[in-house]
Amino acid sequence: MSKIKIIKFFILTATLILIFGCKSIEFQSALIYINQQDDWKKGIELLEKALKKDPTDPEIHILLGQGYAMQEDYKKMDEAFNSAMSFMTDSNKTNKILKEDIEYLRDDFWCYSFNKGVENFENNRIADAGIDFSNCIIIGDKRAEAYINLALVEEKINSVESAIEHYEKAFQLDHKNIELMFYVADLQNNSKNYQKAIEAMDKVLSVEPGLVEAITQKAIAYDYLGETEKAIAAYQKALLNLPDDTDLLFNLGRLYFFEGDYFEAIKNFQKVITQKPDDAETIAFIGDSYFSLGEDIMIEIQEFNENDSIEISQQEIEAYKNQAKEYFNEAISNLEQAIELEIDNPDVWNILAIAYSNVGLDKKAKAIFKNEESLKR
Repeated sequence: MSKIKIIKFFILTATLILIFGCKSIEFQSALIYINQQDDWKKGIELLEKALKKDPTDPEIHILLGQGYAMQEDYKKMDEAFNSAMSFMTDSNKTNKILKEDIEYLRDDFWCYSFNKGVENFENNRIADAGIDFSNCIIIGDKRAEAYINLALVEEKINSVESAIEHYEKAFQLDHKNIELMFYVADLQNNSKNYQKAIEAMDKVLSVEPGLVEAITQKAIAYDYLGETEKAIAAYQKALLNLPDDTDLLFNLGRLYFFEGDYFEAIKNFQKVITQKPDDAETIAFIGDSYFSLGEDIMIEIQEFNENDSIEISQQEIEAYKNQAKEYFNEAISNLEQAIELEIDNPDVWNILAIAYSNVGLDKKAKAIFKNEESLKR
């Protein structure tokens, strides 16, 4: 899937207008320093004194929060705004305006910090960008964009676990952005955390049940984990929606092969060949499947011969042998075709040699074994 890219966010800054009533001299002095001299340091000093006189006045908390934000101390800003909100329990007109002012301020400083982070990121000032996006989360933690960009920063500094955590948080805030979870699944697969990749896809499926891409990713993760039954079930479910997907068919066939269900393996491999007739690997698997069917019969015949308690006629044994020979001939046909397509797998040659031997083509078998010996020298 495509790489997650840095998000840019542009909003015009909002204008704050507080309606101040009768206030202390410290508050009035603070306004003079702020409005006439743009001296927020002195203004904060006076506002903190004003707050000691009027600790429940939300307007002092709000202006003080703005002052902290001007100094980029967003933790104190957040505390001041939260304090202001705690003193506005009723819903009169003045409190409604003050609450809107807080939202405007949060929005202003969020956008400022976010765009500053984007600029730092694009100019490769990665550590600074991380601070800016972290500040965005302190200012307002309900926007997915800050978490996504912070995760990108963390990827840059190889802090993948933290990046994943922030991508997942972004998805909690923006369930429509399922690409985030696919990206998380890729990161987890790259770290061989296949169970975590499955959990990421489950989150996608909780939003979009039946999404075939998510089911496929789960199948692949189960495959890597060696949970064959679950992988087979997931591949089958995915194929209900994508019946001609050759990758799904091949993977399902491969799992059936390793489970010893060779007929089901052949069925799926042949569906691949109808679309990709020169796929040497699939053709070799078909050959190996037929070879394994023949080998299974030969093992059964040996058991018959070694176990006197099994009642079976010579005619039945011959029928078994003929069936095995048919399978070996099918194996030879497919394995030879795979070799003609220049498959680079010495096991194919070895299986072909044994198949030749099992149908009486000893010269061909010896030629292969002789060639293998010469290569070893």
